[in-house]
Amino acid sequence: MIFERCAKEAGVTQEEYEKEALRYVSMRTKIEPEELADTVYFLGTDTAPHITGVLLEVSGGSEWEE
Repeated sequence: MIFERCAKEAGVTQEEYEKEALRYVSMRTKIEPEELADTVYFLGTDTAPHITGVLLEVSGGSEWEE
C-alpha cells in the first residue's frame, strides 16, 4: 500500500501519515479501487453515450494547496 510505504519513509506510523494526507482531500476518505472500476464501467455503458472529452476525477476532492 502506498500510505504504508510513504509512512515508513517519513518515519511515522501509517495512521499518522494517512491522517496528514487526508487533510488535502475534501471528503477526508481514501478512494477504493472498486470506485475507479465502477466509473470506468459506467463510462463504457449505454448510460453514458454522450460523455466525451472531459476530465472525470475520482479523487474525493484532492486539493494539494495550503
